[in-house]
Amino acid sequence: MSKHKSVIGLKKRKGSLECCDIYKVFKLTKKPSKELPERTTSQPLELIHMDVWGPPPVKSKSGVSYFLSVVDDYTRKVNVMYNKKNVFKYFLQFQAMAERQLEKKIKIIHTDYGMEFISKEFAENLK
Repeated sequence: MSKHKSVIGLKKRKGSLECCDIYKVFKLTKKPSKELPERTTSQPLELIHMDVWGPPPVKSKSGVSYFLSVVDDYTRKVNVMYNKKNVFKYFLQFQAMAERQLEKKIKIIHTDYGMEFISKEFAENLK
């Protein structure tokens, strides 16, 4: 950072830092994780993964403490919706947008069976 002057006021130190042996061994055995798992779907909206996450240890600046993630298995596109209370409302918005844009219907929804996904509204909509 001091070499490229990316931090104001950081003084340049002379000399070099030596890595410890454990660090070198760890770096040698670390395997790259760039491969994505094989797709199990053949088209968008065939399988949607949904999960609610939160609360984080620290709230965001806007006060958001939960979010709903909606991931299409085929495209790997992630849609994030910031509210735990309105999961069904956000899902309906996502469903309408995705089905209108792609001219396809959502076939399968995968969740962790969280309470926010278990409601009469969800059941009626998914029939």
